[in-house]
Amino acid sequence: TWQFSYGTTSGSLDHKSGYVTTNPYTLTGLTPNTTYYISVRALNEVFSAWSPETSFTTAGEVAVTGVTVSPTSWEMLAGATKTLTATVAPNDATYKTVTWESSNTSVATVTSAGVVTAVAPGSATITVKSTADATKAATCDITVTAPVVPTGLKTTKELTTDYTYLTWTNGSTESTWKIKYGTTSGSLNEESGDITNSNKPYLITELSPNTTYYASICSKLGTAYSDWSDEISFTTP
Repeated sequence: TWQFSYGTTSGSLDHKSGYVTTNPYTLTGLTPNTTYYISVRALNEVFSAWSPETSFTTAGEVAVTGVTVSPTSWEMLAGATKTLTATVAPNDATYKTVTWESSNTSVATVTSAGVVTAVAPGSATITVKSTADATKAATCDITVTAPVVPTGLKTTKELTTDYTYLTWTNGSTESTWKIKYGTTSGSLNEESGDITNSNKPYLITELSPNTTYYASICSKLGTAYSDWSDEISFTTP
């Protein structure tokens, strides 16, 4: 076990480390472009004398000259994610950390790792900035489009007098839908909650015998819904 004593004035080492059990040891929290003096002593029940001082000079800071982001624009469906990549120049910049922010979080959000989530249709600008110099920044324009309307809505099994199943073809990558139905075309007053893959095909109950029904479906990605599909009709026996 050892202990270091160090400082910027020879003969007056005003910083002491805790007890160190690794060799080599990484000394952190130093100031760039500064000469330090350091001494070490051993501990084995009692301390040894301090070693003669040695000195070292830390390297100077390398300033950030620019930040770029890839891609610089991206179109996404609501609910999708995309990881943006920031590059800080030069490669040997002292501080290479960055921050991320979105101009419109109701359209797209971004994490501290640059992961963009499309929330709802619209436009947002993602900005990445150097933490060392906020004037060094880059932007990516995000366009979020609405979910795609499902197709092929139809009954899947023989109709009964009071229930039926509906199935459909996904418009894109969505995995949540909503169905509305009723007995008057253009005025479908019964609406389901959000339907997931586990509910597909979707069961409609409490129908009336010998009645024609009309139905339509939309999809959901994130918080955004697509337009409603064209109506289909079916008649219970």
